[in-house]
Order: sequence, then structure tokens, then C-alpha cells
Amino acid sequence: MATKKRSSTREKNEEPRGLWAQVPQWLQIAFALSGWATASLAWVLQAPSSVNSFFSEGPKAIENIATWWNLDRQFTGTWSNEGNVDIPPDDLRLMGLDGAPIAIELRVYDGLVDGYIITGGLGDHWLQNQALVKGRLIDGRIEGYVYDFHDGKEERMALIEISHSAGEQGEALYIKTLEQPVQFLPNEGRVYRIEEKHMPSVELNMDLFKQVIERAREKDKSTKPEIKKQR
Repeated sequence: MATKKRSSTREKNEEPRGLWAQVPQWLQIAFALSGWATASLAWVLQAPSSVNSFFSEGPKAIENIATWWNLDRQFTGTWSNEGNVDIPPDDLRLMGLDGAPIAIELRVYDGLVDGYIITGGLGDHWLQNQALVKGRLIDGRIEGYVYDFHDGKEERMALIEISHSAGEQGEALYIKTLEQPVQFLPNEGRVYRIEEKHMPSVELNMDLFKQVIERAREKDKSTKPEIKKQR
């Protein structure tokens, strides 16, 4: 009778167990204490999004590094010879030249230059006091030109050369005008690095703007065929 009872008890203990129950007790304790199982499960769940994020954000990061590497920080920025900068006595003469004052914003990337320039001369002789800048960085200086668009075509207004220096007043750009048909720019100027918020605003030359509109109207009238009234 006693033997049968022991056999019955063994049968009950050997009922099928779950997967976790089949893991040795010492390994269960190790899992619970380390938290490794939880971390592994979280990684598995997040892996697809992490991989997708890498492939989507990775190229952007590479592009940002390439931009940082190829961007010339010596010339890139906003520059002016008025506003919140202290003008040295030697620069007062430059401030008084025809076509002054002058401010410029440049972006030099992989040797190519683009930006815009604002001068008093443009305000006097052009539709606005702002024009565009384009050029190349060659042997540590910029060889470029000032331009705008006329009838949809690029029209050059001045040839310029820009060099960089650093002194007691900080970083400076020396701008030399090589050629221009009208006094759009001063013959020379020196500008200092400033914050973008201190750049002068763009202003229209309203008098010249009205003249252009009147000329356009007159030209439009002269090109229209005369319509004869029928009797």
C-alpha cells in the first residue's frame, strides 16, 4: 500500500511544466537579479526602429559633417562697418568714401562664394540698396563680382576682391572694388564681423522705382498697334 502511494505522488509531480518552469532555478535567479532579460527584450522590440533611424539619420549626419568640413569659416558670416562695431580712426576715411557705408553677408562652401551686399551707392543708383555676390576663393582671397538680374539675365555691376585679416579690432574683411560703371560700391572698404541681427535692412529706391515703372508703361504704349475706328 505504501509503494502505491509513493508512485501516485511522483506522477503528480511529473506533470508537464511550462518553459520558464523547465529552466534551472539557479538560472532563473540570475536572470531576475541581472535584469538582462528585460534589457534584451527592450532592444529586440526597438531594434527595427533603431536600424531604420540609423539609415535615415545617418546620411544626414554625414552630410552635416561634409558641410562643416567644406564650409570656410574665415569668410563665411555677416560683416559691416557701421552699427554696433567700434570704428577705428583709420577707417573713418573709408566710411566717408562715395558709395559707403557697406555691409556684406558671405557663405563660402567648397571654394564657391555666394551672398549679398548692401551699400549706400546701391541705394542711390539702383532699385534697392542690396545686390548679390558671387565668386571663388583663390589663394586665400575672394575674387568675385556684384550682380543682379535684368530681364531674367544675370547682370554684373562690379568686380571685387576680398581679403581676410585679424587684428586688435577683431576679424575684418578688406573689400577692394576693381571695376564698376557707376559708384555702386566705395572704391575700398573694411568691414568687421557682426551678428546677423545687426545687418542693415534692405530699402527700395522709390524714386528710381517709379521712373522704371513709367518707362515700362511708355514702352508698352509705343509697342501696341494703333486700332483705327471703323466708320
